[in-house]
Amino acid sequence: PDDAAHLLFGWFLAVVVLVQTDAFLSTVQRLYGSDFWLYSIVHAGLDSVLSVFKLGTTLVLKMILFPLIFGWGLCLITEPMFTFSTEDMYAFFMETPLLFALLQWLFGVSYMLVVTFCLLELRFVLHPEVLANIIRLPDPEQQMLRNLLLESVPKIAQRM
Repeated sequence: PDDAAHLLFGWFLAVVVLVQTDAFLSTVQRLYGSDFWLYSIVHAGLDSVLSVFKLGTTLVLKMILFPLIFGWGLCLITEPMFTFSTEDMYAFFMETPLLFALLQWLFGVSYMLVVTFCLLELRFVLHPEVLANIIRLPDPEQQMLRNLLLESVPKIAQRM
């Protein structure tokens, strides 16, 4: 629990520092223009850091956090169907936390793949315009990494 709190605090602190640096750069640009030497150096570095931060956050959310949340939720929802209880799950977690987390992640990833498959099949069964706003079919020419780096954070959050 302490490690998770430290990790979340560090992530929050990184966001605050990046936002404050961006605000500082906006002020420098407004006062001195974009030709100021400090602005050009710091702006290039900040763009690179923000790109890495955005990519890392998206990957952590989609590949680690969402599957863990879905797996844990599935485990709690399906508990009455099986012979284990919440106390059994807690004891299993306390005994082998890494194995417990890996199983929850596996259940979550499996759930995400099944839902994705079902939605793609529904798109072909139903009229294509019914699910057009929810499902975006991948474009073969699409460069996902470039699009992720060029899109704004609110747009990425809306798609997730």
